[in-house]
Amino acid sequence: SIYSNVFSGVHWDEQGLMLEDIERIEVIRGPGGTLWGANAVNGVVSIITKRAVDTQGTLLSTSLGTGAAGVDGAARHGGRLGGNGHYRVFAKSFDRPGSPLVSGTRADDDWAVTRAGFRADWDTGAGGFTLNADVYDGTARGKSFFDPVATNSEIRGEHVTGSWTATQSKRSETRMQAFYQDSRRRSFNLDEQARTFDVEFQHNLTLERQRASWGLSYRSIDDEMVSRTGILVFGAERQSDDLFTAFIQDEIRLHPKLFATVGSKVQYEGASGVQWQPSVRALWLPTPRQKVWAAVTRAVRTPSLSERDLTTRPGAFPTGPGSALLTIEANPDLESEYVIASELGYRAQPVSSVTVDVTAFHNSAENLIANYFGSFYVDQNGQARLPILYGNILHGEISGLETFATFRPSAGWDLSVGYSFLHTDLVSDLAEPIEATTSPQHQWQLRSSVTLMPRTALEAAVYYVGARPGQNLGDDYRMDLRVSSDVGPMELSIAAENLFGGSHLEFNGVVEQPSLAPTSQSVTGRATWRF
Repeated sequence: SIYSNVFSGVHWDEQGLMLEDIERIEVIRGPGGTLWGANAVNGVVSIITKRAVDTQGTLLSTSLGTGAAGVDGAARHGGRLGGNGHYRVFAKSFDRPGSPLVSGTRADDDWAVTRAGFRADWDTGAGGFTLNADVYDGTARGKSFFDPVATNSEIRGEHVTGSWTATQSKRSETRMQAFYQDSRRRSFNLDEQARTFDVEFQHNLTLERQRASWGLSYRSIDDEMVSRTGILVFGAERQSDDLFTAFIQDEIRLHPKLFATVGSKVQYEGASGVQWQPSVRALWLPTPRQKVWAAVTRAVRTPSLSERDLTTRPGAFPTGPGSALLTIEANPDLESEYVIASELGYRAQPVSSVTVDVTAFHNSAENLIANYFGSFYVDQNGQARLPILYGNILHGEISGLETFATFRPSAGWDLSVGYSFLHTDLVSDLAEPIEATTSPQHQWQLRSSVTLMPRTALEAAVYYVGARPGQNLGDDYRMDLRVSSDVGPMELSIAAENLFGGSHLEFNGVVEQPSLAPTSQSVTGRATWRF
């Protein structure tokens, strides 16, 4: 997992897979805590990379674009390792300029990273072993309310993962995986280092009417957060946490057309204690081309290290006479958020060229964490202060509907359309949060992919995102277009983003840099050679 417990998110500037190495991306909607653990509340994005045997030979790629696209280049080579192994090595580098702002200038968020790594797979006949690793080094420029001066954050790190699979019989398979990552960031305010070690074991067992899985895992996280300015300060510069997890899931065939799946994951960590995440699912197959399913799941999000331990030191923010200083005050007593999610779905394929998927959900959320303004007070130096506090102050109901359909009008032409509706009714127990909901109520997309000639394809997509009142953002549309063609061993493509033109306000945070509009028009050309 690339989830960071420091701020309950992902450092996307540290990620950088080669697109050509990705086999597929699975978007798993709804709570996934039973299998994926804590913090998989709204869904899971799982990226599966290709095996080394599927990336043999040499690949070179480069791209150059306008707007925020920048320039990048990558090289990869794959070969054999003895009689039953394969490998690939790669290196890539990119340089992204700052995002265009509504004002017509550019944001201080340019980004440049160089990365190199390898993957090796061995097939043992009754299983296999995989080893992959990479290293990266780069800079990510930025500023915010707490980083008033735009500076380059130095980012670097490395990771290594080894996994072993063994098949004991047609009914039994075991898998063990170990992972280590060391990531470092040096920004205007903080020197950060996170070391993560994770080991997990899983056993899959197939019986006459059941498919059962169980597993155990252990994760050690060592975070070091050293303040460089005294503006942002963690209570302890170095903090360690140990997570112990066990899970079990059983899929039972009740009838040739009716299946039930029950399971739970239990996790223990020092800060949050024991967390249970059970799930009950049912699947009915009325016809070979129809599926009806329902699920009830409990999922949790544990408070981040920033929410529990981050504060601002008095006097960190200079200000004019008579005005109050904003301060962040940590809350070590925060409890985990949790949600009870109920889902009902239907999937059908009325004809071979059409699929329809509809899912409705209702979530009851409790203990949601939000920041809010506390009461003015005057410190011992006579300075007026307005604290920003964190608390489990929100609860309520979240419901919605998601639909997705695919259609193939003719050979070589694929269409898809999706729509989502979200209704949020959250109530504050203590005070009004600083920001209301930031999620749009309506979103839709329309995508088309057509083969114009045997080696030439045209892809087009239109997206709509509804208004987000919590950030004073209106609705907006975007259209993207891509044309690609194979010329011998080379693939040439040109992509254009935001063909409707114009810029719009895409983000408007309270403490983050506001007024970003990264959806200004851009054109990117790419060339890829395989040999």
